[in-house]
Amino acid sequence: MHRRPRVFKDEGKTVLDYEGPRDADCIVEYVKGAQGPVLTEVRTEAEVRGHAAAAERVALFFGKEPRDASRAFAAFKAAAAKVKPDFVVLGSFEAAVGAALGIEAPAIVVLASYKQEKAAGEKGERMEAMKEGMTDESKIREFLYNYGKPLVALASEGPDSKILSKTTLPILHMIVPGKDANRRNMYRNRMTKVATKYAGRLAFAVSEADRDGKHLLEEYGLSAAKLPTLVVRGAGEEGAKYRLDKNDEETLKFKAAAIAGFADDFLAGRLVKYIKSEALPPAPTEDEPVQVVVGSNFNDIVMDKSKHVLLEMYAPWCGHCKSLEPEYKKAAKKLRKLAAKSPEKYGNIVLAKMDATANDSPHPALQARGYPTIKFIAAGTNKIVDYGGDRKADGI
Repeated sequence: MHRRPRVFKDEGKTVLDYEGPRDADCIVEYVKGAQGPVLTEVRTEAEVRGHAAAAERVALFFGKEPRDASRAFAAFKAAAAKVKPDFVVLGSFEAAVGAALGIEAPAIVVLASYKQEKAAGEKGERMEAMKEGMTDESKIREFLYNYGKPLVALASEGPDSKILSKTTLPILHMIVPGKDANRRNMYRNRMTKVATKYAGRLAFAVSEADRDGKHLLEEYGLSAAKLPTLVVRGAGEEGAKYRLDKNDEETLKFKAAAIAGFADDFLAGRLVKYIKSEALPPAPTEDEPVQVVVGSNFNDIVMDKSKHVLLEMYAPWCGHCKSLEPEYKKAAKKLRKLAAKSPEKYGNIVLAKMDATANDSPHPALQARGYPTIKFIAAGTNKIVDYGGDRKADGI
């Protein structure tokens, strides 16, 4: 069971889940940001600019009276209660404010201003207005995080990593060697010049090999000796993974054109999906009757429509998985004997297992959600059913 810190406001009517880094400074900053009213009302452009100058991220609602009749304002307030620790939240109903900012009511706007972006030569403050979905709280939050994040986040640093974790965009990472801040910042500035072109389509981040980049090296099967490099993952937890596969001299200089080329290839669908995989295993035997699945043979075995497949996705360190292993093996032996006696009845049943920490599943509905995750894939249709039955051999 995972512990999740929460902030309770308004006598418990508003509950904010803390999803940021587990370090004291970030937690304190989050709690401080959650205090006070949901939004601050402003009446002049100067007030808006003043808040924007003092904060990295501002979320602004601009509307007309009567405000209580506005569905967009109601949805914005609901979203604001959840994003307030990460944004300064403003509201205005003054026509002069809309005229000064060039927006018409109702409007939801995010203003973002980061010192690093100014240092990299960008104009400084960015402003983006929401184009659709203004009565949908979840879409408002998605918009604010997708456009309010840094153009290029430092994935290893608390505030940046927290905001990056809330984007719904695909994330393109440059993994750089650790312990070289000057080189890291050089690549970050290059990426910043590229990132403006992909606003709302891609998120960008720099990851250091000795910090947050460690898990990326493992996930993408990369060596720290061959850095820097670029990787990108599609949106969502099951997003497909892609690696830079060019190794010509010009690409490996990682100038802006090379970074943009990789981003363009991803968005155009020209990259080859990377599937993490162990070596192909030997075929099942009398002593080892469970079919071992790895990333490279996953579709051939698990999605074989001529077979009923029971797939266990496990982690080698998982205690529940270790308890299940002898029972699962015993069940596979029994099915093997049954298949030998009655192949027409039992010959198309496969008990399979996959180390989900060392192999990727290419199927979005067949992902480990904890260990073990057990799924049944029916012959003929490939219909997927969660297995929640007995974990003894006879029950399996």
